[in-house]
Amino acid sequence: MRVSRRIALPLFFSAFTILPGVGASSQSYTVRDLNPSGYIDSFPTAAGSDGQVVGSASMLGGQLHAMLWKPDGTFVDLHPPGASESQGNGLTVAQQVGVVDSHAVVWSGTASSAANLNSADYRFSIATATRGGMQLGLAANQNPFSDSRALLWSGPAVSPIDLTPTGYTAAYGEAMSAARQGGYGVTGGHNHALLWSGSATSVVDLHPAALADSQITAMSDDQQVGIGTLADGTQHALLWTGNAASVVDLNPSGFVASAATGIADGEQVGIGYFAKPPSVYGGPYLGRAVVWSGTAESAINLQQFLPPQFVASSAVGVDDNGDVFGSAQTEQGYFHTVEWIPAPEPGCLPVLLICILTQCRRRKCLRAFERPRHQYA
Repeated sequence: MRVSRRIALPLFFSAFTILPGVGASSQSYTVRDLNPSGYIDSFPTAAGSDGQVVGSASMLGGQLHAMLWKPDGTFVDLHPPGASESQGNGLTVAQQVGVVDSHAVVWSGTASSAANLNSADYRFSIATATRGGMQLGLAANQNPFSDSRALLWSGPAVSPIDLTPTGYTAAYGEAMSAARQGGYGVTGGHNHALLWSGSATSVVDLHPAALADSQITAMSDDQQVGIGTLADGTQHALLWTGNAASVVDLNPSGFVASAATGIADGEQVGIGYFAKPPSVYGGPYLGRAVVWSGTAESAINLQQFLPPQFVASSAVGVDDNGDVFGSAQTEQGYFHTVEWIPAPEPGCLPVLLICILTQCRRRKCLRAFERPRHQYA
């Protein structure tokens, strides 16, 4: 049994030494450690536009608890009393979704608010995203979800809409925007990135013809990100704007594999690999958190801003301030939820000084200073 000796209070780490990044951007970041006190590991899954984060954290005995982080760095354990394991997967300002003991669940900010979305038609279900009072996910009767159906719920008291299109043997709901849902379906033995507008018949297949497989992992109101698999099995981060022809390969120069897992306000985040792992989500711990601005050339390697005790990282979401949230792995094999906070760019500093002197609160220059920060003393 591993015993953590880490200080688990939120910390700041300043990036005084800037190592070479992937792209040519001068943007730098400071880092805040959000690993909750009393938990040995934490794993973020998604970030909201307001800086809230949902995911999970491990207790000393290994039990996984769904977790909600607030913008001020405090956290709420969403694990319902009596449950074995739970995990948070998606959120809005007022609602969180995930899974508790193999059933899809929706919360309203507290453990006691957990409501079971699973219907009697399925043995297993997972909620992955929520938007506008609706919840997206998947359900199945086989494990590991080989017969999965993409489902759209409107709360626990309403039968879900089955989004699985005709001609697909399985489908998986993964992401939501205000009017659409995204994920992937299995047809002809291959995964195809899919986009829905509330019904199975509304499906749009975003799969690029040159790829073997594709899937959507996250989306904003007008763009989608995900993963594409080349013929040789290598996976690349992808960006779409609503149709297959719009696809952009985000894999940065110098990286052999990548995946995009979050998007907001024109920025995309995910993970890149310098050496090819067996799969994007497994294999050697060579992952580096990456943030893009719409092109492969815009990629910034966020690993360079972490303290040296962190040997690998990944990013899962970005908020409206440009703060990036993800996971960092220590040399000892522990995982911490972390936040990369953009520092004011050099051209903004003179304006920032004027803003401070005149008590002006212009968001662009002050976004790294406005949010309350917890310092370790």
